[in-house]
Amino acid sequence: MPQQILVDLDRITELEEEFGVEDMAFVVDAFFEEADEALPGLENMLSSQPDQERAAVFHFLAGSAAMVGAAQFAGRCKDLEMTNTGFSRAELDDLMAQYNAVRGWFEERFSGTASNAA
Repeated sequence: MPQQILVDLDRITELEEEFGVEDMAFVVDAFFEEADEALPGLENMLSSQPDQERAAVFHFLAGSAAMVGAAQFAGRCKDLEMTNTGFSRAELDDLMAQYNAVRGWFEERFSGTASNAA
């Protein structure tokens, strides 16, 4: 399976042209605020069984991430939503590593443009 790119630069450029760089930074901040609220709940959803609530969290995260151009994170969330066969500690750790990588990329891209929450 080919490795996905961390971010979709075409999507990010499109959004920057549509909203402007400063407003795009606020859109990205909103994504991270919402993701920061949703991700901790996954800690309580580790299981070897399917779970519709967990699938709904992945659906939300995948759509939000895709909207801002966080391609790799969006793809992984979509995969986890669609398979819905379970969710392990290793998968959570991998997902969080992807999330932190994309967050770092966006914070570097938009540093000084919006109030990037840590």
